[in-house]
Amino acid sequence: MNNAQRILLATYLPFTLLILILSYFYYQSDIIASIKVVIVSALSLSAISMKKSCREQKIVALAFIFMAAGNFYFLVAINIGNCLPVSLIVGTACFLLAYLCLIAAFHKNARWGKMEYLVAILIFVIFLMVTVTLLPYIKDIMIIGLLIFGTVLCYMTWNAIGTVNRMYFKPKINKLIALSAGLIFASDIGVAYKMFYPLSTVSLIWLNGFVWGTFLIAWTFLAIFIGEDYPFSIGK
Repeated sequence: MNNAQRILLATYLPFTLLILILSYFYYQSDIIASIKVVIVSALSLSAISMKKSCREQKIVALAFIFMAAGNFYFLVAINIGNCLPVSLIVGTACFLLAYLCLIAAFHKNARWGKMEYLVAILIFVIFLMVTVTLLPYIKDIMIIGLLIFGTVLCYMTWNAIGTVNRMYFKPKINKLIALSAGLIFASDIGVAYKMFYPLSTVSLIWLNGFVWGTFLIAWTFLAIFIGEDYPFSIGK
């Protein structure tokens, strides 16, 4: 691990803990939303500004731009005037583009093997269970959007986890990519429950902490990927 990667971990893991603590005690505070935007923007700027040694790192950096924009629409723009519908659509589209970038970055040597089939089945079963649970609470027109976004999310997760078996990147980088995708998948499931499922205030507070904890750790790990001097396996 180089110096830039150590700085990322030393900076943003404590920030993640700070967000968890503040979110618990000040769940609906606008100040907390602003702090989240600042931290995510700083993480994104860190990832974008780091020296990149390959095309894949540049594509992931692009994903950070879309992610930061989506985060802004969900946390800030959504509370401005009558911007709720537009902010939801634009914010979702930004995250969709971010995930498409991650697919493009990690799709090299993608193939179907025993592990890939097992992972695909697991992801599909989880997504199916979540969809069935949430369907009674989702308006008809939003179901289409949920299915489109969910499909891209599931494929992004499957594709990233599959890097472990492709050996295109270093083993430690493959594991980092797979873990990041799994955390993003878990975070977005939490977001879906926050948005649609009727939960008590206490449950929402804990779920909010889970969403933000997994979200920030996942993207910090992706920033570490960008900071890797040479992420490829020796045989690349």
